[in-house]
Formats: sequence, C-alpha cells, structure tokens
Amino acid sequence: AAKRWPNIRAEADKRVNGFLANESGRDKSNTPDLGRLLISLTLSSQGWGALCYPFLREMLARNVRWVLQKKPRLESTTDPHAASRAERSAQTFEASLTSLRLVAFQIFFLNLVGRPARTTGPDDVLAGYERLLGRPTSKQRTLLQDMAKRTLQLASWHQFFMLAVWEGHGCYGQGQG
Repeated sequence: AAKRWPNIRAEADKRVNGFLANESGRDKSNTPDLGRLLISLTLSSQGWGALCYPFLREMLARNVRWVLQKKPRLESTTDPHAASRAERSAQTFEASLTSLRLVAFQIFFLNLVGRPARTTGPDDVLAGYERLLGRPTSKQRTLLQDMAKRTLQLASWHQFFMLAVWEGHGCYGQGQG
C-alpha cells in the first residue's frame, strides 16, 4: 500500500518525525493516540529504537491522569500521610497494568511482525510476507504466544522495561536525561 500510495508513507514519517523532533510534537493535540503512532512505525523510515525513549516517557506522563483516577491518594507528595516512594511505584504499576501489558505486546509485535530486525523498511517486510503468502512462520507463532503469556504475567516495572526496551531491541538517540 505504501508503494502504491506514497502519501501514506509520507504521513507515517511526518507523524513519527514530528513526535521525535520536539516536546510539542508529543503533545496530545499533535499526537492524540500513541497506539496509532506505533502503527506508523511500520511504514516510517524510523524504527522502535529511535522512538523508544520519548515514547515511553510520553506514555507514562499521559498515564498519570488515569492512575490518579484509580489511586487519588497518590496525588499528594507532601502530605504527611502520602504514599512512600515504594508504595507510589507499586500502586502506579498496579493502576497502569492493563496499559503496560498492551504497550509491551504492541512493541513486541511491531519488532517481530511490523518491522522485524534485519529488514530495511516496509518494502522489504512486504516482500518477506509475500514469500510466505502472508502467513507467520512457526517461530513467529511460538514467539507471539510466548509473549502473550509473558505480558499476562507482567508483575513489575523491571519486567515491563525488560520487555519494552530490551526485547524491543533497545532505545537509542534522543538522549536519555
């Protein structure tokens, strides 16, 4: 589709590059749906490694609203009865679990199916799927099933970041400070 309609690929690049360019590109008015941004990566010249750090940072920032709806006690950090750092982290994780599972699986799917390692871009990915008549390999099926189980067993921030960053093939670029 991207070859037949080059505007689709141009739009995907525009969305991804706009998100990467500066903080205002990450604003909800410019990037209303982070899930769709991940989909744009399948057609973009960028890969997960470039988007990883700013994406995860923005995802966590946007999630604060939903966490506070579920755990209003976390809103105060100065109250003498405020949650400790460990309690705040555990409760934030608990309130975010569904979102974290979804994002971890989307990243894995992107890197296994949408933009597999060692592919040069959408045309290369499409050629590979055409050779297989659109069917996943047995290894892909096994890996997807395993990842589905692992995301359901997600139990800590450490596990989430291992899935999103390490198994998502790491973060690079855009600084990490």
